Amino acid sequence: MANLTPRLTLTGTAAQFGSAVNLSVDDLLVVETPFSGVSRISIGTSEQNISSDLTTSQAAHTFVYLKNTDSTNIITISTGGSNAFATLNPGEFMFFPLKGTVGLKAQANNAACILEYAYFTRT
Repeated sequence: MANLTPRLTLTGTAAQFGSAVNLSVDDLLVVETPFSGVSRISIGTSEQNISSDLTTSQAAHTFVYLKNTDSTNIITISTGGSNAFATLNPGEFMFFPLKGTVGLKAQANNAACILEYAYFTRT
């Protein structure tokens, strides 16, 4: 088992949003194997699994980090059942809990691009 500390910070001025935004949230997650440190995969224009550990056969819940490292292409993120639920524009990232047996796939919109990812299994 290991501890993982995610932190989210959102800031903005009153001039930008009508009132100042200053939000910071931390959590302590206890995780175990299987997990993946930061890795990269080439995502093509056909939907594909991100990792063999993140398919519909994986019963454990996982925490997933994804980042589109491409400068021009969009990556669509879908469940293992091909239900799209997120779009990562160039340079965007996300961190979220993935329910067990749901699976995770990705697809580039125009040309192959690199998706950075990591995942950690909830204990």
